[in-house]
Amino acid sequence: MKRENAIDLIRKGMEASDPEGAVLENTSLEGSTLIVCGDHFYLDVYERIIVAGAGKASERMALGLEKILDGRISEGLVITKKKLGLTSVVEVVEGSHPLPDERSLAATEKMIDLLSKCTARDLIIFLVSGGGSSLLCYPEVSLESFRQVTDALMRSGADIKELNTVRKKLSMVKGGRLAAMTRGEMIALIMSDVVGDDVDLIASGPTASDTSTNPDAVRILEKYQIMNEEVSARLYAEGPAVESRAHNYLIATNRKALDVMRAEAEMRGYNALILSSLFEGEARQTGAFLAAIANGIQMSAPACILCGGEAVVRVRGKGRGGPNMEIAASFAMNLKNTKASLLCVASDGEDGSTYAAGAFADSTTASKADELGLSIREYLDNNDTLALFEKTGDLIVTGSTGTNVNSFWLLFIEE
Repeated sequence: MKRENAIDLIRKGMEASDPEGAVLENTSLEGSTLIVCGDHFYLDVYERIIVAGAGKASERMALGLEKILDGRISEGLVITKKKLGLTSVVEVVEGSHPLPDERSLAATEKMIDLLSKCTARDLIIFLVSGGGSSLLCYPEVSLESFRQVTDALMRSGADIKELNTVRKKLSMVKGGRLAAMTRGEMIALIMSDVVGDDVDLIASGPTASDTSTNPDAVRILEKYQIMNEEVSARLYAEGPAVESRAHNYLIATNRKALDVMRAEAEMRGYNALILSSLFEGEARQTGAFLAAIANGIQMSAPACILCGGEAVVRVRGKGRGGPNMEIAASFAMNLKNTKASLLCVASDGEDGSTYAAGAFADSTTASKADELGLSIREYLDNNDTLALFEKTGDLIVTGSTGTNVNSFWLLFIEE
């Protein structure tokens, strides 16, 4: 498939994960009854409706609620990475991502103040999406220690489950603690950026009861040989379990987006197969695995194999890149099938901490690198895949998409 057509296919999946659309699709208002994923909430029994939330998609999710609840929202606050100016009632403040800073702390203090003042006669609709772990942040250790441990885990190749397990145990607002701070009844609408869609891990679970323990977090730090005295002291002091009373609803997932893309690929004449939406692992190994599939594929062409998930990068070099670019580079290095191509894209438009969403790779990628005197392996070893694909012209740049449901990897086999 031509690169432009492949990107168009990805765009269909992103549209299916649109935050505003996901809210509109899963919630509705009939008279004074709010219907959320089939459950009914009678608004007349509440004095106020509060909209709150945190994550990259929270502002656009809040916009959807403003449209549904037209004039019924009393107050609101969401924390996002970049304010868009879309809402009229719900206040939007910015935090920091992927590592929290003083802005995240100040925004979270404001959130705590809002929710702690709610009474049993208030209905809180809390919006959760990817990025919320950093944007909604109030650690029980110093911000410096929290940032140091988080950054070390990311650079060591810890997956999102390991990362958020540790972050939950160091936070006053995660693992259901935020929901426990309020007397109001809480509905949580959740967009998943976690493989497997575990609600207690998405944004580190501010509205979901924690299923992990402090020893779990200790084992993760030991696995990656990460030492911090302040963090260790906190984790060895096991606290009481927190039970969340919130009603949690998943309204967008990676699998749903893949289903939409598969239908679109079939409509375009491709034999389409979703291999899995649950891929995890090291990016280079994922790229080599996808190349092995391409090299030995037995499906009738044209074929489209769709995958989704979350790859990690173990940082060894000093370059810039992201897991999707590393997958594409590894794929190009291992590809032998000249009729195969791979598109790797982060659904939020940000692969790692770069301006690109990912990269495209086919049989010409390696030859272009050779012509330019570039060694794909050397760029991978230096974690400098952004520079590699800038030079080969294979970067995919979408800008911020306003959504976040993990990454998409689309493998095409042409006739």
